[in-house]
Amino acid sequence: MRTSLARQFSPRRWGLTLLLAVVLLVPAGGVQAQGAHVALILSREGRIHLEAQRGFEERLAEATGEAVRLSVIRLNGSDALPRRFVDGQDYDLAVAVGARATEAALRENDFAPVLSLLVPEVVIDSLTESSPEMRNGASLENLSAVYLDQPPERLFSVIGKLIPEARRIGVVLGTRGLPKLFELKPVARAHGFKLEVAVIHDPEDAAAQITELVRDTDVILAVYDPAIMNNRTARWLLYTAFQQRKPVIGFSQAFVRAGALASVYSTPEMIGRQGAEVFLEMLRKGRWQGGRRYYPKQFTIEFNRRLARSLRFRIPAVEELKKYYKGYRHD
Repeated sequence: MRTSLARQFSPRRWGLTLLLAVVLLVPAGGVQAQGAHVALILSREGRIHLEAQRGFEERLAEATGEAVRLSVIRLNGSDALPRRFVDGQDYDLAVAVGARATEAALRENDFAPVLSLLVPEVVIDSLTESSPEMRNGASLENLSAVYLDQPPERLFSVIGKLIPEARRIGVVLGTRGLPKLFELKPVARAHGFKLEVAVIHDPEDAAAQITELVRDTDVILAVYDPAIMNNRTARWLLYTAFQQRKPVIGFSQAFVRAGALASVYSTPEMIGRQGAEVFLEMLRKGRWQGGRRYYPKQFTIEFNRRLARSLRFRIPAVEELKKYYKGYRHD
């Protein structure tokens, strides 16, 4: 998962790295707002990263008041921050979009606290537990994050609404994701579910465990863990569930297209907007409170309608979901 960031800076390596400085408006509410400077660091110039950038910028632009300078730094295949965008800069906050940007900001940034966006909880946890050399840059106490993951309360609530007869919920986790069990189990129990877990040590040898888990449960909740949920694992999980006519609740639009009954997820734009709100709150309070972890406030649910008809599951109407879930959005 982690990549080495130890290579020294060479100006030629950053030839494609772009810096975009724009002036946006944010609410007044503290002297720190005047002239505030934010570094928005993108892991790459991919669709999801650009959508998160757009959400961040649009949320700031909707506000009125003091001027803020936003410097957008695109790593474009590199694993480190270019020194010319770090040395001598006075950033109030570094917003890192993606795992590589977060890792680079933590290792090489000694200029500002870090807000990570679009990174799974298990990856943030691994960064906070990493070797001391990661602490050469920004203190991990100054790291906050808006997770890519959904809150367990939301996930089990959706399962209960979509599949009210379900009692046994199956979850596939890697060894790094085991701490999440302490969060999942009590919430599942509160919703009347029994949680069954398959702990995968080697994704290449997961078929037997997944088959057994699907057989012994009523529904599978796919939790995003990049260490184990690769294409091979996901395909086998969805194939086995389809063969046994068991529904799968996924974590992305792609999971639904591949064969899950439904997916609960937040778009990059939603997470980008929430990241901007965290920054705006920082301005209102006049100080940064590090160490905060946030689940996405807004989310959507994608359905596989053909599979729902085959398995005879009722898909709730959009208005019903909007009324039931405060943060639900549907375009």
